[in-house]
Amino acid sequence: HEQGPVPGAYHVPAGELPLHAATIAAATAQGRYRHVVTHCAGRTRGIAAAALLRELGVAGAVALRNGCMGWLLDGRTLEFGPTAALSSSPAPVDAAIAARASISPAHRIDVATLAARFERQESFYAVDVRLPDAYCAGHVPGSVSLPAGQVLLESEAVLPVAALPVVVIGANDAQADWAASHLRLLGWRDVSVLAGGVDAWAASHALARGLDAAWAVPATVPHDLVVSPGEWQHNPAHWVVLDVRSVGEWGIAHLPDSRCVP
Repeated sequence: HEQGPVPGAYHVPAGELPLHAATIAAATAQGRYRHVVTHCAGRTRGIAAAALLRELGVAGAVALRNGCMGWLLDGRTLEFGPTAALSSSPAPVDAAIAARASISPAHRIDVATLAARFERQESFYAVDVRLPDAYCAGHVPGSVSLPAGQVLLESEAVLPVAALPVVVIGANDAQADWAASHLRLLGWRDVSVLAGGVDAWAASHALARGLDAAWAVPATVPHDLVVSPGEWQHNPAHWVVLDVRSVGEWGIAHLPDSRCVP
């Protein structure tokens, strides 16, 4: 958003939409807005956001075709600098509204079950789908940050092994269920939600602060851990080049003969 939204746009990360849906729906019903336009940099997140808002009762929700990219291609300019905040406070999603949306309830596990899985050192992903600032302020130790609004684009980079179970941790169950629904649509079969989210964990266990150490880049990189292009191109038959970016990034451009392994 800070890189330039459509002029006049409010910044509401897609993963936070379930918390604002009731206020937005009420504003459209009262005639304050006729339509609600969602957009992202391109297409995916804007379309998903508009679809979610419609299911949560905002009938006039539509997505801007091709997002910021389409706006620029049409010869228009983006807005830079501070933008207005949405004048609504986050609120729990009404159960009746959530029930008719694509926020289909995922299997619930409790704090004791999650703690036991960590203690047994099981192979699984614990994913915190809140915003990065909230994650850094306090998260379940061992969990990784993947904001709910980024699941459709970034899941393969954060969760590279689709066969492993995933436990989704959110600010509330509706946010976690929405992220879990997207993961199931993308092919993850074993997806569950921590009942009560981060608050439930914090009631009986300590939270970690900052970025998870397991995902931090080491301060000193051993000299034999990196290679220059000249070294492997001198005799390429002895090397296999793996591109660990996303499939989309690899498809745009990649090193010659490299293999895509997100």
